[in-house]
Amino acid sequence: MIFLSLGAGVQSSVMLMRAIHGDIDRPDHVVFADTGWEPEQVYDHLGWLRKQCEKAGIPFHRVSFRNIREDTVTARSAESGEYAGRWVSMPVFVDTGSCIEGRMKRQCTSEYKLNPLRKKQRELLGYKQRQRIPPGSCDVMVGISTDEAGRASPSKDRWVDNIFPLIDPLKMSRLDCQHWWEKHYPHRPLVKSSCIGCPYHSDGEWLRMMQERPEEFADACDFDDQIRNLTGLRGTTYLHRSLKPLREVPLNEGQGGLDLEDEVYCAGGCGL
Repeated sequence: MIFLSLGAGVQSSVMLMRAIHGDIDRPDHVVFADTGWEPEQVYDHLGWLRKQCEKAGIPFHRVSFRNIREDTVTARSAESGEYAGRWVSMPVFVDTGSCIEGRMKRQCTSEYKLNPLRKKQRELLGYKQRQRIPPGSCDVMVGISTDEAGRASPSKDRWVDNIFPLIDPLKMSRLDCQHWWEKHYPHRPLVKSSCIGCPYHSDGEWLRMMQERPEEFADACDFDDQIRNLTGLRGTTYLHRSLKPLREVPLNEGQGGLDLEDEVYCAGGCGL
């Protein structure tokens, strides 16, 4: 069985549509893992992709673990005053009072993306939780392009074989993907898929959000305010690496470069 792991970003959108066009193998199922805090443009684009799958007769599945924003704010916050059974899984920055930058371990990709995907894939293969699945039982199409080939790694699950059609056979870079999309769907722009309050956003991305999507930026600032004193941590927590409230950061300075999210390995890809 072949699954396509959809992030609704540039690469996975192109990978899906090229499969629908017949340029690469057709997946048996398309699965999107929803963190509950994607930009509105992403959800709009996701709805369009779902319609394309329906027209092509490819089953589409939208799965979710929980809402990452609500979990982070309420699970272990000073405001709630008690532990609600969850820990902070977003890689927020922590002011520990020392010269060493503090950072929470990034667990959100596994918890809110990979685990829900694996759970659905297991279900579609016909296996119950903890039931042994034979090695190589399915292929999972992952939207990693040639310029990110270093991120193309085998699955940690023996029953899953990750495949990367954009690398082989298509040999497409991210720029190639953008050009292909502009040629075939010029009236439907692609948007970056990531949580509204992702700590990996660069100043340039925060600035674009503030200017083009002010309601989402206000939501991120509100979230940043709410996580200031997460209990159980020895320090003060922030979304921005400057260790300042997001609403006070001078975003028009130092906008260059890729988002920090693009510079680190994200298992499976948050928004590919």
